[in-house]
Parts: sequence; C-alpha cells; structure tokens
Amino acid sequence: MATDRATADYEAEQQNREKLQDGCALEISLTEDAIEHALDSSPSPVCAQCVNWRSQRQLHLADGATSLTRGFCTTRAAADLPQMSQDYAQKCSFFEEEIPF
Repeated sequence: MATDRATADYEAEQQNREKLQDGCALEISLTEDAIEHALDSSPSPVCAQCVNWRSQRQLHLADGATSLTRGFCTTRAAADLPQMSQDYAQKCSFFEEEIPF
C-alpha cells in the first residue's frame, strides 16, 4: 500500500513538473516572438541619425535676406561625392550612429 501511494505521489509530481516546463517553454517562445517582432519593426537608420549629417539650417545672407539650406552629409560633401537620399544610410559605408550620451 505504501508503494502505491509513493508511486501515485511521484506521478503527480512528474505531471506538475511537466506542466511547469510546458508553461515556461510557452513563455520563452512568446518572449522570443516579441523580441523578433520588435527587431523587425525597429526603424531603419536614416542619414539624420548619422554623426556626418548636417541638418537644414537658416542662413543669413549679406544682403539681409535669409535662405534655408538643405540637410547634407558632410563626409560626402568633403569627398566631392553626390548627396544621397535619407534612406541611403542603410547601405552607406560612412554611416556612424550619432549617440548624444
């Protein structure tokens, strides 16, 4: 009789452990899916996030007028290369993320 009770307790404990493991596996799977989704939906880099990017700014001209310059890549300008669109940062070899802190 004692052996049967011990066996029943052991089987009940095993079932509880299996449920816990299944719950943990599901939780890990959901977490991995959430991380993967966050990575997929993260915004891709644009030139304005680069240390080489100079934003548009207002210039005061000698005749008293003002003019708004376009944003541009200082590195491409210094190398006399044509300016590219904002989404070029994904492929740009000069791209270096600007981290202000």
